[in-house]
Amino acid sequence: MKKALIPIVLGLFAESVLAAPMAGEMAAQSCAACHGTQGKLSAESYPELAAMPKQQFIQAMSDFKSGKRASTLMSRVVEGFTAEEIAEMADYFAAQKLD
Repeated sequence: MKKALIPIVLGLFAESVLAAPMAGEMAAQSCAACHGTQGKLSAESYPELAAMPKQQFIQAMSDFKSGKRASTLMSRVVEGFTAEEIAEMADYFAAQKLD
């Protein structure tokens, strides 16, 4: 009986691991309203975040946070994220492919 349960338990564990969102994906959802789902929005007012190099994303967020780059909206949005969350979002957006 115990041997029969092992494949089931392992299968459930593997499914939950495979279905787990990429680190940063949850935080990145807060960007979707302006930058599109997965950072894919073709609009002049809002740059696409999908496929943006990690360091470029981190620098932009850092500049908004410090006030070096002025933006009424982004300077408020970035206040809610830690450096670790910003790096995770950068990884997430860098991994997205442009269609």
